[in-house]
Amino acid sequence: MTAQWLYEVPGLGRKRLHRIRDAYVERNGTPEGLASLLYKESDLSLAMFFAEVFDGAEAGRVLTAVLEGRKRSPEEAGEVLRRKEMHFVHFDSPDFPERLREIPDPPFALYYRGKLPDPAGHTVSVIGSRGPSDYGRRQARAFGEELAESGVQVISGMARGVDSIAQRAAAECGGDSFGILGCGADVIYPRENSDLYERLAGGQGGVISEYPPGTEPKMGLFPDRNRIIAGMGDVLLVIEAKERSGTLITVDRALEQGRTVFALPGRVEDELSFGCNRLIRQGAEIATEPGDIYLALGMLPGKAAGTGGSADSAGCGRSSRQMKLISLQEPEASLYRILSGNDLLDVEELRFMLGKELHREVKRGEMMRLIMQMESKGFMEEKSPGIYARL
Repeated sequence: MTAQWLYEVPGLGRKRLHRIRDAYVERNGTPEGLASLLYKESDLSLAMFFAEVFDGAEAGRVLTAVLEGRKRSPEEAGEVLRRKEMHFVHFDSPDFPERLREIPDPPFALYYRGKLPDPAGHTVSVIGSRGPSDYGRRQARAFGEELAESGVQVISGMARGVDSIAQRAAAECGGDSFGILGCGADVIYPRENSDLYERLAGGQGGVISEYPPGTEPKMGLFPDRNRIIAGMGDVLLVIEAKERSGTLITVDRALEQGRTVFALPGRVEDELSFGCNRLIRQGAEIATEPGDIYLALGMLPGKAAGTGGSADSAGCGRSSRQMKLISLQEPEASLYRILSGNDLLDVEELRFMLGKELHREVKRGEMMRLIMQMESKGFMEEKSPGIYARL
């Protein structure tokens, strides 16, 4: 409780707290007892300690902040968490996420509802457009489902669009997903994702924030939040982003942290694919299916390290679908690959692209029979008259 009290002292902030902690560890060889010292130590001793850590006026401001913070007791801070069924971990807690300890500018503490990611399991951070195309929505859903089925924990920001689509798909398949919020972990944002929030907070993953309970969402909080989304993942996957998308802020954080970045390719004329295509030109890995990511994680497709999610795929039916995919023969397999790499295609486009793939002419009658077969197997659908897409 004392560590939580210290973290919530107004005017300190994570960067000052890390400086205080580092100085204390250098002096004592351990971080143990830091928060209790700052709560109970005499004003003079604190002034002398802060004078060793900060320059002149800043040392005075820190001292004033701590003394003002003493007006609130650690018990009061702890009571808020109990009332809201939240948990608190700080940088030196045994269960603080190890992945975050190693990043530049790590959080000093986290609040959460539900649970934290299983450190023994693989994690993939999935981000993208808040207004994805049909192609982006399908791919976000497919990656979320298949990652969850393989026992991979899905990390995202629970935002509109790609984030929540991938997280909801993972949860529906029985996997664990974790929403990193730009507000307090007790605040549902956006409100339209209240069902997803309750599902994750209820234990099918968790909702996590470095901001104290009751913190309302503000634009300035989200860029900081993004470094945690990137840091929680073993790799980062981008599904649709405009050329100047805010999504790319998270990509920058991931690269600073040494994470591998994957991007979903798209058509060169699609504005929502400009950002991903540029990332690929700059060296990002191409993700056309979860198998591309499994190799980077050092795992075989369909198998992940131990994780808390059941990933039993109940209600999503992807396991039987994967078995059907394996059994696809030509020319169905080529048609499925074409559909996977594109958004909406008409019959003539499909004929042309399939002919190039098979190195022969594809008659219209053959094309229509193939479409009927693939529709009956649940691999494609007619979105509008004569226009088809992968399911």
